[in-house]
This record gives sequence, structure tokens and C-alpha cells, in this order.
Amino acid sequence: MSYSSTSGIAVQVEDGASFNTKVQDGIGLVVPTNSSQLEGRVYFTIPYPPNSSTAQDVHINFVSTSATVVSISIYYDGDCRFTKNGVRQSQSFVQSLKSTASSMSTDKEGICVALGLKFNAMSSNIDFLSCGISFA
Repeated sequence: MSYSSTSGIAVQVEDGASFNTKVQDGIGLVVPTNSSQLEGRVYFTIPYPPNSSTAQDVHINFVSTSATVVSISIYYDGDCRFTKNGVRQSQSFVQSLKSTASSMSTDKEGICVALGLKFNAMSSNIDFLSCGISFA
């Protein structure tokens, strides 16, 4: 088994989302900036997955204050290969990709993990430590 990941400081905010990102102590901090837009997406690019490997699990490592990851989408080779809505996680978790593993065999460079976020209030935040995918 192998593992490819990126640091939480690599977090990118979706165009049009009213979130700010800040690097703090090696962590990617995301906070809302508009009380009428407390939901949106962030992205992580995972470069150079192992060749001829099959994705098994996605690992999302974070700490939140009144914020929740509500969905996951994984893009590979220009296509959405995995989507799960209703995730509702407020702390680090691992999501199995085995149901779509055959469509996630790596022979190209780079995977994009998109996370849907929901903040409960303007005082909410989420600190991303890392995002990674394990391969068999």
C-alpha cells in the first residue's frame, strides 16, 4: 500500500466562495467572510499518485470549530470519479473509495479532492492538516 498527500496549506477556495484562507503554523485555516454565504467548496490537488495503482481511501485531516465537511468529490483525468453527499464530518475521517476503485486506477498525474464545507456562523473555522489518498 502507498499513500499520496498534500499539506493543509495547499487548500484552495472555490471561485465565488466568500471564504478566506490563511497559513498558520503549517495549517491551512479557512474562515467565512460573509454571513449570508456560509457554504462552499475547497480543493486539494494531490500530485503524482503512484503509477498503476488503485485508490482505496481518502484521508481528510482537520480540526473544526462549528464547521462541517458535507461532501467529497474526487476528480481524476478531467472527470468526477467519486462523489459522496451527506458526509457530515466535523473532525478527521477516512472515506472508502473501494466502490469506485476500478475507475481510480492511476496512469496520469494528479488528483483533485473537492470538499463541500458548511460553517455554522461567522465565528466558525476549519484547520486543514492534510488531505491524502491511499493506494493498493
